[in-house]
Amino acid sequence: MDLLSAIRSFIRVAETGSFSVVSRELHVSQPTISRQILLLENHYGVRLFSRTTRCLALTDDGRTLLEHAHNIHSMLEDAHLALSQRQSRVYGHIRLATPTAFGLYLTSHLDTLLKQHPELSVELVVSDCFGDIVKDGIDLAIRVGMCQSGSTITRHLADVDRVLVASPGFLETHPVPTHPNDLIGLSPIVYTYGSQEPDWTFRKGNQQICLPMHSSFATNNSEVVHRALVEGMGVGLMPEFSVSRELKSGRLVRLMPEWTIPQLDLHIVYPGPQNACLRRRTVLNFLLSLAPDLAGELASMETMVQ
Repeated sequence: MDLLSAIRSFIRVAETGSFSVVSRELHVSQPTISRQILLLENHYGVRLFSRTTRCLALTDDGRTLLEHAHNIHSMLEDAHLALSQRQSRVYGHIRLATPTAFGLYLTSHLDTLLKQHPELSVELVVSDCFGDIVKDGIDLAIRVGMCQSGSTITRHLADVDRVLVASPGFLETHPVPTHPNDLIGLSPIVYTYGSQEPDWTFRKGNQQICLPMHSSFATNNSEVVHRALVEGMGVGLMPEFSVSRELKSGRLVRLMPEWTIPQLDLHIVYPGPQNACLRRRTVLNFLLSLAPDLAGELASMETMVQ
């Protein structure tokens, strides 16, 4: 029962002595007003009005309820208003899981979100090993590729360009590769999942070359790959967004720009239901707003080696 509406109708019927007047006043049908009064009577187990063909009068129980009804109605309206305002506020704690490279990228953007919503707190859970977000109590997670399961919802975030890079210092002492085959024996720094070293795939027009990369240095942490590249330890593949600053500053150089590399397919994964709390929807929309930046082009970079 909508107690707030029923109490409001009861007060106005008691004050006007007319169901029809109240129905016009509240823009509802007269049978609706009658049902609300009947529901109140059934709820409290008393008769609130004595009805005759000529008049409508409060019973003793009706007068007792009316004495308190104004306070009840006021308290219910205050509670309704407080809950409505609470539901429109973005507050509380969010656990956001990301791969290392994306977590580092995200730290330069989170300040904007937190300034917009000062009652919101974000815990960034950074790891290149992906766990079960439901078991781990994760509200939102960034994942590479599709991770659909029966208990989660997946939203596409961005298709992210990957680039082949090396430091100027490394290129001073090693030949600059112009073809994928030139990478063989050129100290590749390999990012791995598990024990297997991945293949590197390059495309140019109708050509596709897939190279099994055997390296003296491999790691399952993208930040270690990033640091090793800047330190001049070799060549490597990185998401464009994670090395854009180094490319602009000249600390890293893009190699073989005429060859394309398969993109990373980033998704946002979160437990159902779809219409979750406001704070999760707010962070989800914030992440989606980053998509154009994540999918940015590198064509204008002046650090390319032709």
